[in-house]
Amino acid sequence: MLTVAAAYCSHCGDRDNNEDSAGVFEGGRVCLVADGMGGAAGGEVASQIATQTVEAALAGGLLTSSMAPERLEEVLRRIMGQANSRIVEASHDAGNLTGMGTTLTVAVIRDRDLTYAHIGDSRLYHWRQGRAEQLTQDHTKMHELLKKYPRSPDQTRAIPYANTLVKYLGTSRDVEPQIGRQKLHSGDRLLICSDGLYNPVKPAKLWEILGERRPEEAAEQLVSAARACGKECKLDNMTALVVALEG
Repeated sequence: MLTVAAAYCSHCGDRDNNEDSAGVFEGGRVCLVADGMGGAAGGEVASQIATQTVEAALAGGLLTSSMAPERLEEVLRRIMGQANSRIVEASHDAGNLTGMGTTLTVAVIRDRDLTYAHIGDSRLYHWRQGRAEQLTQDHTKMHELLKKYPRSPDQTRAIPYANTLVKYLGTSRDVEPQIGRQKLHSGDRLLICSDGLYNPVKPAKLWEILGERRPEEAAEQLVSAARACGKECKLDNMTALVVALEG
């Protein structure tokens, strides 16, 4: 069985409050990042509800270490649905929270198998021997346009509201998360991050930091790299969660 180490770092960027939420459970075998949105304190509340829903599922024994991958996928879908319902209910109960929502990316490691559930535009990257792959899809208008009308990302960014989310938690519609699996090897790294982390930093810099440092140091330096871009653009909330696998 692989040994796991995980840590995260989060910063509000140039905003007044931090609407990102992150969690490391079971020594890093269950990790998540949620990036909230909404007026007033709505985004912060939504991301915390998403995190608490996963934590409650763990406390209730819904994510056991012996669970088969197929069953784990079903449970993660259910957790996503529960988080969505709780956010919608909370927004109805408090008028100042109307319209709040959040992304949610959850990674579960069982033996050498990674199973993940994702909705929104936070990302899960898998790094191996200097090369990284984005496992999750961005649920944005820009990504939908790129699928239908191939063009450069720079061209698509110029389209109004290109970064608008088309899927997130906090909607009255049924949520359809992305579910996936990945085999893990010794030496692999995982990065779960909000868009405020990956947008300002060039990919080569992300992979350089991710592959050469312990999770605590890597997470802190990834956030520092994003903050260093503050002279070039206004910085969003940023969160980096790093998982290292050995054995």
